[in-house]
Amino acid sequence: MSVASILDLLEFAGIEESDAQHVRAAILRGDNFRGYIPSGALDFIVRNYRALAWLQALEPAWLDCYVHSSHFNAYGIETIKAIFDACDRQRLRALKPVTQIAGDRATLFRGCAGARPHTGNVVDLLSR
Repeated sequence: MSVASILDLLEFAGIEESDAQHVRAAILRGDNFRGYIPSGALDFIVRNYRALAWLQALEPAWLDCYVHSSHFNAYGIETIKAIFDACDRQRLRALKPVTQIAGDRATLFRGCAGARPHTGNVVDLLSR
């Protein structure tokens, strides 16, 4: 399958056509597309993560969405884990290096601001 045919299969529901064109162009350039659809990027990735992984466009946008989203309740941990599993581990490590690994697993911790700053979501990110 060609890149153009994969781009044609992406689901852009709820995204303005001009923004969709910017996203397509960013993917073709190898750039992070999240900035063109910041409020719609998480839904877009959830719908399209397999194709985005094939296009090698998943990791930068996904990490930005993961860090900047307030919750993932609507998607569930299995979906979030599936998206991480679709990511290229070497690209993730290059984007967000993990400097200390305890044991044989590393996790990405997202802390929450507020009265209890040590609460957050933990998702298995890297396995050795």
